[in-house]
Amino acid sequence: MALDHSIPNLATGKPATSRKSLQISTRSLWGYDVDSLNIDDDQDRQTIIARVFDAGTHEDKLAIIDFFDLETIKQALLNTAELQSSTISLTAIWLNLKPEMYRAYKRLDLSQLKHASF
Repeated sequence: MALDHSIPNLATGKPATSRKSLQISTRSLWGYDVDSLNIDDDQDRQTIIARVFDAGTHEDKLAIIDFFDLETIKQALLNTAELQSSTISLTAIWLNLKPEMYRAYKRLDLSQLKHASF
């Protein structure tokens, strides 16, 4: 699946002729009409990021990291209502966050969360 995103020309504010494309598999987005997802929509962007980190391949996660800035990824993960405990544990370490900061953390059975410290 490719989600196109126009990169605006900063001088004119108009879309540039080049396009940046997010290339990810649709595996993690089952249950969604992928053709209707809009990378420019905040809710869709959050859904895409969260679902890829929850169920995407390693290559899909790398594509997300390459496509979005770190702050966008961080905010999407922190504000998502449901994430797997393993996603919270891994990204909390990677982003240097406390699991309690995640909105999804409050919905988890705390006995499921195994936060490792390296």
